[in-house]
Amino acid sequence: MMRREYQERREGNVNTHEISEYEEQGRRFLEKYSIAFTAKMKDAACPPWERAGGCIHGDHYRITLRKRVNFGSKSLSFDFWNSYNDMQMGKTPQPYDVLAAISTEAGWDGEFADFCADYGFAEDSRSAFAAYQRMIGFAKRAQKFFTTEELEALGAIQ
Repeated sequence: MMRREYQERREGNVNTHEISEYEEQGRRFLEKYSIAFTAKMKDAACPPWERAGGCIHGDHYRITLRKRVNFGSKSLSFDFWNSYNDMQMGKTPQPYDVLAAISTEAGWDGEFADFCADYGFAEDSRSAFAAYQRMIGFAKRAQKFFTTEELEALGAIQ
């Protein structure tokens, strides 16, 4: 496994750990396509697909991906929840965590029935249809942000 040390500043503390092969894969993707990554913590609210008060999730972050195009820039911002384990360990979302999570949704072009089968939803569920609509909205925004080549490379991150 490829590893190198780096320092992460969180709440004034410096935690030193090694970068895994997966984290390195995320960083290489961002570097290759000149995409900047930021993760800003928002709160500890439940994701919209969970019932308020009954969920166990990590912290809620606002992720922004930004890149220069021609004479301007493009950005893609979206909400992201890290895992409960990562939250307990004080780990903030890393590029690989986010890119792996969005790799399927970014290129999504399937139907509602496919969505339900892939994500374990019942086809007669209103909350499933609402989640499907959110994913379709995200897919459209992601497909405007990423080029075809970037979407293909993103699909390989899992």
